Amino acid sequence: MKTELKAPFYSMRLSPKLHYCMGGAAITTEAEVVSASTCRPIPGLYAAGEVTGGVHGMDRLGGSSSVDCFVYGRIAGAEIAARQAKAA
Repeated sequence: MKTELKAPFYSMRLSPKLHYCMGGAAITTEAEVVSASTCRPIPGLYAAGEVTGGVHGMDRLGGSSSVDCFVYGRIAGAEIAARQAKAA
């Protein structure tokens, strides 16, 4: 089966570094940071990548955290843009 690839494409340069830091801020599926005291999203505060925790549960598969950064970074950007559009 062939799949046609369509732009936009994203890439990054990888180099040896610390494998992964576990733990961090809890986030929702919309990349909103969850308050530790209220267990609710903090309005206007988003996070992505290794600063977040809980995406993989108590452990994670080995590999690169780059996917976390890309996926939740794009989600956070889209959420912020939607928030700005509503405010305008």
